[in-house]
Amino acid sequence: PEPEPEPESVTDAAATLTEHEPVAAGESSQETASTATPEQPLSSSLAPAPMTPADPRVAAWFEQLDAAEAELLKEAHAGGDQGWTPHSVKQDVAISVKPVAGRSVPMVRGKGIVRASVNQIVDMIVEVEKKSKWDHMFKQGRTVEELGGDCSVNYEEFKPVFPTSGRDFVNVSRTSRMADGSAVLTAVSVKHPDAPERRGLVRAKVHVGGFVIIPDEADPAVCNVTYVVSIDLGGSLPTFVLNMVVAEQPLCISRLNALAKTLPAEPIPTKGAVGAPAPAPAPAPAPTPAPAPAP
Repeated sequence: PEPEPEPESVTDAAATLTEHEPVAAGESSQETASTATPEQPLSSSLAPAPMTPADPRVAAWFEQLDAAEAELLKEAHAGGDQGWTPHSVKQDVAISVKPVAGRSVPMVRGKGIVRASVNQIVDMIVEVEKKSKWDHMFKQGRTVEELGGDCSVNYEEFKPVFPTSGRDFVNVSRTSRMADGSAVLTAVSVKHPDAPERRGLVRAKVHVGGFVIIPDEADPAVCNVTYVVSIDLGGSLPTFVLNMVVAEQPLCISRLNALAKTLPAEPIPTKGAVGAPAPAPAPAPAPTPAPAPAP
């Protein structure tokens, strides 16, 4: 049987973003997995030495991150008048989609609550060892190169969805701490000589992706989390696979919230005392002298 064709346009993809259907027996994908490099076990070793922003390649990556972070923040707070359409609410995550000109897959956004501090959520996201606990499609990954300043190049491999091949990404990512106590985690795909394409996998691309984590004003142990991603999965995917992968991605917020329940409680400083010592107590007022006796 012929495979289901991909949606012909970004608008079609957004319009058909629904629950996936079981794959019919014998259905196949038209994608082409890479044959560039035989698959090898992933190494956890890092590049010999961190590169500095003075390096033209790293400077270009930083420019990409700056642009991606600006787009991420814009889309995290954008409304329906800027192209976003509500899709569904699943596991307490509000999901919406937005077609983007020139991109084959619609941008997807999820909004939800994670009952943990900003620092705890950042740690859960950036630690590779924990990613499989909140992203069920994640298979394995490694740091390719540390760039300093909470910035690194990472390789990530994701499980295949039958009948398609697995996908892998090479992304430069950064964690930005904002003055209001929030955090922004941004990722965008790049090419790196130490992370070539691998046999049996299709190299996919992140146009922009990441999290905006804002502590609740009333309770800093609770955060409002927004996840935004715009990706190119590469190859030619059946519609049901495209729908499933894209619609499921924002549910990582719900899984982060579940993982947060297993973490030890973290002391939360009172508002206004973050990163600063407690103010010294005010000196006691000088005693009032007794009145002089009457003559």
